[in-house]
Amino acid sequence: MGFSVNTNVGAMAALQSLNQTNKSLATTQSRINTGMNVASTKDDSAAFAVAQTLRGDLGGLKSVGSSLSRAKSTVDVAVAGAEQISDLVNQMKAKAIEASDAGLDSASRTSLAADFDGLKEQIETVIDSSEFNGTNLLKASSGTVSALQSTDMAADTLDVARRAWCRLVVRLSRRGAARGTSAAAR
Repeated sequence: MGFSVNTNVGAMAALQSLNQTNKSLATTQSRINTGMNVASTKDDSAAFAVAQTLRGDLGGLKSVGSSLSRAKSTVDVAVAGAEQISDLVNQMKAKAIEASDAGLDSASRTSLAADFDGLKEQIETVIDSSEFNGTNLLKASSGTVSALQSTDMAADTLDVARRAWCRLVVRLSRRGAARGTSAAAR
């Protein structure tokens, strides 16, 4: 008697199709889990190497963006404080002109002097509270901010320094060497 082997061709085709579907599902699942089109070197090694380089560059650029945001916030706080001080100085000027009126009695002058002193104290309070991230550009004892402008370590930096009361100087510089004043705000 002869030996015969029968195969189910339909079942074999279905198994092969199921294996291909599982492989595609695993690739899709990996892409969904990582959020990346090329999740590993198995997908496409050349594209993966380029993607990794770009991911590293993106991380560096995010750091530069954060650095510039911190510098901008510090300058914004100083500018807001300087604007408040400007308003207070205008009020002090008005009080001084009012006090110079020869028709005022001494009680009125004393009251105006007390108001004037109160405005001076408010200016000191504004200066003391104009601090961001440990830097106060309005105080005499502190006042420099340096921010990255590029991921290149030898590239320009943005330096903001307090030069005189209520005068901020923004300067671009190479690491260690001044390149020139870019803008000055009074």
